[in-house]
Amino acid sequence: MALHKRGQWWYGDSQADIRDELLRVGTLNTYVPTHFADARCACGGRTFNLQLDEGAAAVRVCPRTATANVIPNGE
Repeated sequence: MALHKRGQWWYGDSQADIRDELLRVGTLNTYVPTHFADARCACGGRTFNLQLDEGAAAVRVCPRTATANVIPNGE
């Protein structure tokens, strides 16, 4: 599994791809993540849309239920 580019966006095939990218970027910024947890919606869904804003906040949204959850940044 690996990240691959389609158009201007990068995509992964599994949650492991996300972890690898977070570790890569964290190493570049001297903030290396040490704990990961797999997200799951109350409906059982494990696939989410990701929304970002200018303030670097991230929100995951379940496409089945439209439930939105802020992803904490560790600060």
